[in-house]
Amino acid sequence: MSIKEQIRLLAQYQDLDTQIGAVNQKLKAMPPKLEALGAECSRYESQVEAKAAAVEDLNKHYRRLEIDLKQRLDGILKAQAKLSTVKSNKEYQAMLSEIEQVEQGCSTLEDEMLAVLEAVDSTGAELEGQQANLDQFKERLRSETAVIEREISALQAQRVQLGSEQSALARRIDGGHLTQLKSIQRQNANGVGIAEAEAEVCQGCNMNIPPQMYNELQRMDDLRLCPHCHRIIYWRAD
Repeated sequence: MSIKEQIRLLAQYQDLDTQIGAVNQKLKAMPPKLEALGAECSRYESQVEAKAAAVEDLNKHYRRLEIDLKQRLDGILKAQAKLSTVKSNKEYQAMLSEIEQVEQGCSTLEDEMLAVLEAVDSTGAELEGQQANLDQFKERLRSETAVIEREISALQAQRVQLGSEQSALARRIDGGHLTQLKSIQRQNANGVGIAEAEAEVCQGCNMNIPPQMYNELQRMDDLRLCPHCHRIIYWRAD
């Protein structure tokens, strides 16, 4: 097989490598997308849990006030029942004053209970709104997760196909040339080991190459390296 054909195959191999790398980058971006959706869902759930806990605390507080009010009202009834047994006016007036103070306390409790009920209503309404937001987001989560999972499956299938094409191509390339290409790829951060030279400029590093080398490239009789980035360079006839 001619050097010209080998160079063509090496360039195709590099192109497939680039495509596989792009697919891998897309696949790498998928888990963070799912994690971000999961984190957002957790935030909605935490809001709902916090609001539900607030409603429960208000209900508990209301029940405590209710018990306190009942005990005070029971105390008033007992005190009123004793009034008929009081013999002195002084003691009678003292008991009336005590009953009045308890009644004032009951009135304050009733006001507080009313305020708590209003808080229960408003907080409960906020809870319903947050629960609705959570339900909507979970529906979105299911939909977007399904889309992402389909994208992952498609990308994995594409990677397998590209890998199969690259393996078939590798069998047609001279082992020494392929080893050289892979070695150069590992030495470059972007994984590019072969680049076209156009108008005496290496497209891998954008540096000028000597005119004599550019002329030699056009003969395509040997593999040559860029004197600057040390990638394999080639000339492509239009």
